[in-house]
Amino acid sequence: MNDDVSLLLNHPDSLEQAMALKLSGLARHHIVHIFKNKFDTSIKQQALASKLIDKWLLIDLIDVSTPADLFFVMDHSQMDAECLMFLWNRITTDTKTNYYPLIQKLAYKKDLPESVQKSVFQLYPECIHGLMKNNNLSLDIIAEVLDNYKAFPKSIVYSIVQSPMVSVEFLTKAIKNYKDDLELAMIAIKHSSLPEAVAKDIVKHSQIDVNNQELQALKVALTSNPSKDIQEYLQFETKLNAFTHPQSAQTN
Repeated sequence: MNDDVSLLLNHPDSLEQAMALKLSGLARHHIVHIFKNKFDTSIKQQALASKLIDKWLLIDLIDVSTPADLFFVMDHSQMDAECLMFLWNRITTDTKTNYYPLIQKLAYKKDLPESVQKSVFQLYPECIHGLMKNNNLSLDIIAEVLDNYKAFPKSIVYSIVQSPMVSVEFLTKAIKNYKDDLELAMIAIKHSSLPEAVAKDIVKHSQIDVNNQELQALKVALTSNPSKDIQEYLQFETKLNAFTHPQSAQTN
């Protein structure tokens, strides 16, 4: 390459190199050349700001960049699911390089393809913290976390249980096993997908075992459930209790 852009890029002064990025003759192959060679990070970051960058050029850059450069390459706004898939393919095929720090960051990408999510989780389950940020977290990952919820940080489990993606079966299980984890049951009982039958069961048992503080706490928490059917049921129970046990209703 002996054009004006290349001549400036080959200059030892970084200011001259930066000048090359402002020339009208700057082309895609110049940007690839910068990332393929040992230019200062500042020059690479300036090149990445070029209007020439699109997903296809990003794929070329992923192919030639060092792991350190990939840290900021993956933050580009044009980095889509296809680019992320290409990046993951490079990581998994290059077994001689330590990509773990990069994988930890990759897990936080909100548009990470499901196949990559599952691969990351299978190899590095501790990356669940990042994967939880994904816009469409894999249902398989959710199921595995909940099936083995005692093996994962409570903060992760609690976050999943509060999400619309949790299964009715798990909500029911969490509440029935409230003695194992009351906080988990308290979260589950406020979920909009809670079956009305489970709510009725809690109210029934709280009326029988009035000295069970945990059951009484769950009954109180049930009043925060957004389900219209559950709220109507609770109102009916309150009126029924007032009619059949007027003294108790006045005390409450």
